[in-house]
Amino acid sequence: MSTTATISPRFPVKQLQRYPGLVASDFEAWDSYLESKPTGFLGFDYDIRVTTRRPPAGADNPEMEQGIIDATLARRIDIIGFRSDSIWIIEAKFDL
Repeated sequence: MSTTATISPRFPVKQLQRYPGLVASDFEAWDSYLESKPTGFLGFDYDIRVTTRRPPAGADNPEMEQGIIDATLARRIDIIGFRSDSIWIIEAKFDL
């Protein structure tokens, strides 16, 4: 028996009034990129958590466990771009 997981973007390839998880400077950089009409993307997802809230193995005390959880919960991907043949991980940063 074979199963195939399907993932698809939650947001279209267009400028939005708000991009989940992007701070103001990153918003400007990403909005400017979208204004340039990028081609090939089917859509995007924003602010993707890359960690879980599971307790870490080997944490001997609740304070240490909470510190590790807090540090890893900050790990997020700004943008995931979907193309027909690939998935892109995108970090939006405004660079002076």
